[in-house]
Amino acid sequence: MKKFYDRYRLQFTNYFENIELMIVVILIVTFVIKGPIDLFTKGHYYLLHYIFISVISIVGVALAFIDVLIIDSINAKRKAKKDKRKR
Repeated sequence: MKKFYDRYRLQFTNYFENIELMIVVILIVTFVIKGPIDLFTKGHYYLLHYIFISVISIVGVALAFIDVLIIDSINAKRKAKKDKRKR
């Protein structure tokens, strides 16, 4: 597994950085922007609903980025094979 990680270190690093960024954005949008808007318009801050929305959104973003990670890893492997053949 370590060999696999070493081979695709850049892709994994980018994946986790993107996930961290999206988690921050989702939490800010949900709790800091949507929450106060609902509080002022509806008179109630739906905390459990916001937690549920955040968890579902984070899982969805993680799955979407896993697809990107797989495609990026396949392209990196193809590129490495292509560069190896040229030498």
